[in-house]
Amino acid sequence: MVDEAINTSLIEGESLNPASVRSSLQNYLNLTPNPINVADVKAEGMAALLVDVRKHFNKPLSKEALFSWHRMVLAGFEDNILHSDLTVGQWRDSPEPMQIVSGPVGY
Repeated sequence: MVDEAINTSLIEGESLNPASVRSSLQNYLNLTPNPINVADVKAEGMAALLVDVRKHFNKPLSKEALFSWHRMVLAGFEDNILHSDLTVGQWRDSPEPMQIVSGPVGY
């Protein structure tokens, strides 16, 4: 799951710290007697997403689940100036057509 989180994030040009992802996953999977303090919001969000998807993979996909996953995977992005126009946990409402862009924003 650590590799999946890191490789998925790399597709978008984000580099997650493996130790932060591992600690976050341990917390979400209740693998430690005391939660580990993780300061990386993006690692926390990705860990939350991966665990939630695995817990609910057999349920029908709902708007609520999709929006929740979107909020998890984009945790920390709302505060980033490059992503200030990002609408998290909602349908897109831009009049502009959807574009698929590869790589980090600003390059």
